[in-house]
Amino acid sequence: MKSCAAWWLVVTSVTSGWSAEWPFERPRETPLPEVRSHAQVRGPIDAFVLAKLEAEGLTLAIEASKRTLVRRLYYDLIGLPPPAETVASFVKSEDPDAYPKLVDELLDDPSYGERWARFWLDLARYADTSGYEGDPDMPHAWRYRDYVIDSLNRDKPYDLFIKEQIAGDEFHEVMGAGELPLPDPEKVVAMTFLRLAPFTEPRGDETRHELLSEMTSTVSSVFLGLTVGCAKCHDHKYDKIPIKDFYRLQAFFNTVQLMPPARGDAF
Repeated sequence: MKSCAAWWLVVTSVTSGWSAEWPFERPRETPLPEVRSHAQVRGPIDAFVLAKLEAEGLTLAIEASKRTLVRRLYYDLIGLPPPAETVASFVKSEDPDAYPKLVDELLDDPSYGERWARFWLDLARYADTSGYEGDPDMPHAWRYRDYVIDSLNRDKPYDLFIKEQIAGDEFHEVMGAGELPLPDPEKVVAMTFLRLAPFTEPRGDETRHELLSEMTSTVSSVFLGLTVGCAKCHDHKYDKIPIKDFYRLQAFFNTVQLMPPARGDAF
């Protein structure tokens, strides 16, 4: 998961040869562009950035000082300032691998997951209460928060991260009509992703429809990058998403059952 952002920038670089429906194209590798300042290219992303700059008669900014670099790295990866002794040691170091070593050290720091989990928790609508009039507590929501932090710190593969949150109870292959196996507790916690939303006590078909629609809209926005929720009541205006596709997607969640919450507990 830590390297997926850089890979995605390279693989999905948009070129003039792509069709108007590029969000639905299979990602494919793009050849590195030619640049004049080869010495400034330290990685494939640099080539794409520099090519755009050179096309406009621009170049890269001056290289940051070691002191600035170590501070940027700390704030970006763990959200905290570097200790004074770490700054001094980094500035004095003559080791050509000092920077990548510090990157690896900070990626192994538990604070890395704590900082970057915040961005995923925003997508997941994380909160410790359910909202609406009563706004009841969700006393076990912290387990999902810790699941996201641990997934980042353990560098969990992104495809597994997705599967656990959407269908964590479907990992066992069921071949007969016997007793169903219990899902792994971590995967049960992961499915809290589907439950984290403003939610009121089930009151018949109306609130159930609201719950399922919210699951459908959020899964599409977070994992597909499409606002399929617009198609709940009309064909999507710009993308080719008809109403029937919204309810086809919603059908995957139609077997979800939530018991009425006990007093003081919205789970």
